[in-house]
Amino acid sequence: MNRTSSRRIAFGALLMTAGGLSASAFATCTSSLVGSTATITCNAATDDVQLGQYYNEYSSVSYFWFHQETAPFGGDEDWDTNAPDYQFLEASAASTINVHLAGGTLTLGIPGEYPGYPPNRLADGMVGSVNWTGSGAVTLDSSSSTSASTYTVDDGNSPFATTVNALTLFNKSSAQITIVTGTAADTVNVLSVYSLDSVEAFNHSGGGTDAVHVGKAGSVQGVKGALKAYGYSTLTIDDSADGTARNATIASNSIAGLAPGTMSWSSSGVINSPVAVFMGSGDDTLNVQSTDRPVLIDGNSGSDTVNIGNGGSAQDILGAVDISNYSSRTAINIDDSADSTGRTATYTETGVTGLTPAAITWPENDVRAITLRMGVGADTVKVWSVYSGSGDPLTIHGTNGVDAVYFGDASGNAQQILTPVMVDNVAAYTSIWIDDSADTTSRSVTYSKTGITGVAPGHIGWASNDVGSVRLYLGSGSDLVHVFSSNRNVSGHSFINQIDLGGGNNQCYVTGSGLGTASVNSFYANAGDDQFVISAVPTDVASVNIYGGAQAVWDELVYTGGPATGAFPGNGTLTPTDINAHAINYNSIEHFSINDWIFRDGFQ
Repeated sequence: MNRTSSRRIAFGALLMTAGGLSASAFATCTSSLVGSTATITCNAATDDVQLGQYYNEYSSVSYFWFHQETAPFGGDEDWDTNAPDYQFLEASAASTINVHLAGGTLTLGIPGEYPGYPPNRLADGMVGSVNWTGSGAVTLDSSSSTSASTYTVDDGNSPFATTVNALTLFNKSSAQITIVTGTAADTVNVLSVYSLDSVEAFNHSGGGTDAVHVGKAGSVQGVKGALKAYGYSTLTIDDSADGTARNATIASNSIAGLAPGTMSWSSSGVINSPVAVFMGSGDDTLNVQSTDRPVLIDGNSGSDTVNIGNGGSAQDILGAVDISNYSSRTAINIDDSADSTGRTATYTETGVTGLTPAAITWPENDVRAITLRMGVGADTVKVWSVYSGSGDPLTIHGTNGVDAVYFGDASGNAQQILTPVMVDNVAAYTSIWIDDSADTTSRSVTYSKTGITGVAPGHIGWASNDVGSVRLYLGSGSDLVHVFSSNRNVSGHSFINQIDLGGGNNQCYVTGSGLGTASVNSFYANAGDDQFVISAVPTDVASVNIYGGAQAVWDELVYTGGPATGAFPGNGTLTPTDINAHAINYNSIEHFSINDWIFRDGFQ
């Protein structure tokens, strides 16, 4: 071989930093070459080593290994400090380099080229194997590569290998391993990370979006060291085959508790690249404190629980959260109870928006009980549709705000409230509005101080002392309504109960004795022939008001509480003879039946 020619066309400078490799000496480093195996040993923490492969027409495989320092175009191909002449190392599959550092950085892949010759090979184009010992860091540099490659990291299992195409790194000590991908859409598979190591996958190019997959055969339990995914990449964390229940926490850009090591991510320009987390078959708990990009949570087959919020605030959910569980169901708790800003949230059977900066969604068959904990501001919750595959309720907790909860979609249809809903407010009062005014089907409705059944398929309930008013709007069908009780005054707060029967020929039966203390009870009819039947009302009720509205023939008021005066067609007040019974105000009533025994038995 013409070593002079070889050296003349070699690209790259001497590899080592301070006191590093040179053509004449290695200073604190030594190297030797035996056959196709080279060994480099450095004893200073400041020694960094870069290894590359450059084109040379004198090589039987076209490429030689070389090492480089910082100055350009001064490469070194000599691999034995003890031999007087250059000892070249061809870049073949059988070539091996042993590197021992004392705290420095080993870089695999040296960008650049000698003018007129093909570029040097980067990490994803190199051939051979590197055995690492000692301490420090290792970087696989493919930053300017335009070819898509697959990297596999199995750093926590023997033989502790990280591979890309024909290059293999064997990590026989502890190290921080950094993979710098190129401009194509690369794939990084992280199977395991040793407990004393850390692995970083970094795509800064903005070209292709990389895919980083974490897990081996559906388990991330081999990730015992730290893992970080940076830049333009998606991240999939797969623990789907894990049968042990895990309690994990997502905090902005990391997840802890799912694997022995912490997994984190960061974005550099592509903030919306999602992180997908596949939980195992155990009954897992995932606490989502904050998100900086979309997060997809798959419960796999466990009866999981997802808690969203941190310290009573869900306002750090900046990336959308989607929760699925195709073989079981997940309970979801969203806690914004410490939030002092009034929020307007819209809830449907597939998610909630407005409560958090980013949407929280789910497939309706994949969830069980869902709980919203509203804050201390005056919140509004619009419940358009509700469905739980398990039949468990949606619970809406008001914390201390004067809240309002609206049931029914924007068109006035409450028929998509398919499973139960419960409303409470521990330190204030919530107003409830139920709008089924667009419904043309006749309904049989039961109303009490703790809820309503029959309006929607799902029961709508509330804690009797936690509501300030209930307003019900029925549709154009001929409805039958039984009012067995209404809420009472609580701490000087007068309860308002309002029922609008809609436009059909309706019947409304009111058990007067069940109406709450100091409550205001109003019953409205519209364009139909309606009948109101009411028994004696206690005098501690604030008022009872019946409005007949328009009619085809007449609207009728039937009083079953004994004799009364003031029954005149039109507007007026029905005054019972019994001094212990409350008067009843009426408007647009054409027909009366007073002291009616037909309705009295079994009703009052």
